[in-house]
Amino acid sequence: MRTTKKTDNKSLAIKLSLRGEFLRKYHPGMFSVLDCCEGGRQLWKRLMAGRDVEYVGLNAKRERGRLAIDSARFLANSDDG
Repeated sequence: MRTTKKTDNKSLAIKLSLRGEFLRKYHPGMFSVLDCCEGGRQLWKRLMAGRDVEYVGLNAKRERGRLAIDSARFLANSDDG
Protein backbone atom coordinates (compact mmCIF):
# COMPACT_ATOMS: atom_id res chain seq x y z
CA MET A 1 0.00 0.00 0.00
CA ARG A 2 1.30 3.43 -0.97
CA THR A 3 1.08 6.27 1.54
CA THR A 4 0.99 9.88 0.45
CA LYS A 5 1.50 13.14 2.23
CA LYS A 6 -1.77 14.90 3.13
CA THR A 7 -2.18 18.14 1.19
CA ASP A 8 -5.81 19.07 1.91
CA ASN A 9 -4.89 22.51 3.24
CA LYS A 10 -1.77 23.03 1.16
CA SER A 11 -3.15 26.23 -0.43
CA LEU A 12 -5.50 27.35 2.32
CA ALA A 13 -5.19 31.08 1.49
CA ILE A 14 -6.16 30.50 -2.15
CA LYS A 15 -9.10 28.26 -1.21
CA LEU A 16 -10.35 30.85 1.30
CA SER A 17 -10.01 33.66 -1.23
CA LEU A 18 -11.92 31.80 -3.97
CA ARG A 19 -14.74 30.69 -1.69
CA GLY A 20 -14.94 34.09 0.00
CA GLU A 21 -15.28 35.89 -3.34
CA PHE A 22 -17.96 33.42 -4.47
CA LEU A 23 -19.94 33.93 -1.24
CA ARG A 24 -19.72 37.74 -1.45
CA LYS A 25 -20.89 37.71 -5.08
CA TYR A 26 -23.59 35.02 -5.06
CA HIS A 27 -24.66 34.57 -1.41
CA PRO A 28 -24.49 37.91 0.40
CA GLY A 29 -27.21 36.87 2.86
CA MET A 30 -28.02 33.67 4.70
CA PHE A 31 -26.97 30.39 3.08
CA SER A 32 -26.63 26.65 3.80
CA VAL A 33 -23.54 24.47 3.52
CA LEU A 34 -23.21 20.70 3.21
CA ASP A 35 -19.48 20.15 3.72
CA CYS A 36 -18.86 16.62 2.46
CA CYS A 37 -15.15 16.59 3.25
CA GLU A 38 -15.16 18.45 6.53
CA GLY A 39 -11.79 17.31 7.85
CA GLY A 40 -10.86 19.74 10.59
CA ARG A 41 -13.34 22.34 9.30
CA GLN A 42 -10.40 24.64 8.50
CA LEU A 43 -12.08 26.44 5.60
CA TRP A 44 -15.64 26.88 6.84
CA LYS A 45 -14.60 27.83 10.36
CA ARG A 46 -13.08 30.97 8.81
CA LEU A 47 -15.68 31.52 6.08
CA MET A 48 -18.66 31.34 8.48
CA ALA A 49 -17.31 34.04 10.80
CA GLY A 50 -19.79 36.93 10.89
CA ARG A 51 -22.22 35.28 8.45
CA ASP A 52 -25.65 33.70 8.87
CA VAL A 53 -24.96 30.08 7.89
CA GLU A 54 -26.69 26.74 8.31
CA TYR A 55 -23.81 24.24 8.36
CA VAL A 56 -23.72 20.44 8.25
CA GLY A 57 -20.36 18.69 8.12
CA LEU A 58 -19.80 15.09 7.03
CA ASN A 59 -16.70 13.03 7.71
CA ALA A 60 -15.94 9.34 8.09
CA LYS A 61 -14.05 10.08 11.32
CA ARG A 62 -16.30 10.32 14.40
CA GLU A 63 -16.19 13.63 16.22
CA ARG A 64 -18.67 15.64 18.26
CA GLY A 65 -20.87 17.95 16.20
CA ARG A 66 -20.60 16.16 12.86
CA LEU A 67 -22.30 13.31 11.07
CA ALA A 68 -19.93 10.35 10.91
CA ILE A 69 -20.58 9.02 7.42
CA ASP A 70 -18.58 8.35 4.28
CA SER A 71 -19.25 11.34 2.03
CA ALA A 72 -18.95 9.41 -1.24
CA ARG A 73 -21.47 6.85 0.00
CA PHE A 74 -23.82 9.60 1.20
CA LEU A 75 -23.71 11.41 -2.16
CA ALA A 76 -24.13 8.18 -4.14
CA ASN A 77 -27.30 7.40 -2.17
CA SER A 78 -28.80 10.88 -2.05
CA ASP A 79 -32.07 11.55 -3.87
CA ASP A 80 -31.47 13.90 -6.77
CA GLY A 81 -34.97 14.09 -7.93
